[in-house]
Amino acid sequence: EMPEFLRKVRAYPSDAQTHHAIILIMLTGVRVSELLHARWDEFDLIERKWDIPETRMKNRLPHSVPLTDMMIAELQALRLTHNQELLFPHRLNSKIPMRSESILAVIKRSGYAGKMTTHGFRALFSTVLNESNLFPPDAIERQLAHGPQNRIRSTYNRAQYWEDRVKIMNWYGEQVRAWMA
Repeated sequence: EMPEFLRKVRAYPSDAQTHHAIILIMLTGVRVSELLHARWDEFDLIERKWDIPETRMKNRLPHSVPLTDMMIAELQALRLTHNQELLFPHRLNSKIPMRSESILAVIKRSGYAGKMTTHGFRALFSTVLNESNLFPPDAIERQLAHGPQNRIRSTYNRAQYWEDRVKIMNWYGEQVRAWMA
């Protein structure tokens, strides 16, 4: 259903910032609050990574997201829309982020009320990657910023799986590109 969903969401008459947020939330697999509170200084387009500080992470550990060509293109297009510290400033007060309800409203008004939510993009990300059987489950979970469920394993395993995560993000980005084609 993703091609049809994306066609309807992209056709919905909303501001460019909201459309960029939808694409980036889908591409990155991060929590919506992590994206909407993002600041431009967290992104290194040369090193191709986004470093989210621990203060914004649910588990209170810093998290890095590998950036793909598609993500970088979205970020560059978004940058043309404003010159504020936040990627997604609120339209009335640029010191605070836009509200997640803005994204949810576009989803609902596009005909997907009860079928998709902002958090649903994380479930989609996890499901598509796990069903592919192409990547280690530990790397997928690390990309979602989930720690090992086993307490002892969690204490000892501090692996970041960076190379696998770069491959994950590139492969998933190609899936999204195919849905958008």
